[in-house]
Amino acid sequence: MGKLFCILKGKAGYIFGRILKVAKGRQGQFTCISLYTRGMESTVTVYFKKHAAGTLMTLRHTGLPKDDYGRLHSDGWNQFLGMMEGHFAAKK
Repeated sequence: MGKLFCILKGKAGYIFGRILKVAKGRQGQFTCISLYTRGMESTVTVYFKKHAAGTLMTLRHTGLPKDDYGRLHSDGWNQFLGMMEGHFAAKK
């Protein structure tokens, strides 16, 4: 744990963070620092649970700024998760 990562995200710039926790098949947690967190460290926690239709994934992003930049994360995550759902559904 504690490994650093950096992602180049098009015009949005870079996303930096570190891996905090990995519980295989159950939970992942990492920090996120970007222009849209106003340079502050936020925390993303993802939970996985078996579900009749496959796997239920719940994402919680805390520590975001309480402004328009912080609120943009909701749209961004919904868009990203929609792409993931489409990707994995195509593999069935």
